[in-house]
Amino acid sequence: YGMVTPFYEVGSKGFLLEAKTGVFKPAPFFGSLSSIPSHAIFIGSVLGVQRFFCKSMEYARGRADPWNDTFGYFMVIPYYQICLTKHAVLHNRIVGGIIVASLASANLP
Repeated sequence: YGMVTPFYEVGSKGFLLEAKTGVFKPAPFFGSLSSIPSHAIFIGSVLGVQRFFCKSMEYARGRADPWNDTFGYFMVIPYYQICLTKHAVLHNRIVGGIIVASLASANLP
């Protein structure tokens, strides 16, 4: 996703030029490789939260149906409003810590 997004990474030369001129010019295709980590952590965490709530509802109800997915989608809204807008730095540190801890625990003998 981050390789084909038309937006420049915050703080990059293209972003600053766009902010200065006020004219949106899309980033070239495969031109924003530095934005891949920031987009990946955003999209990955949103999908992870949706699947977590979806599977939790499936386990609680004992049935796999579209209502579980719908519940998961609606639970993403408060997650986005609270965690990704107000506490984004803390969120990124927590998600990064979880990733590092899971990689470390997976590679322990």
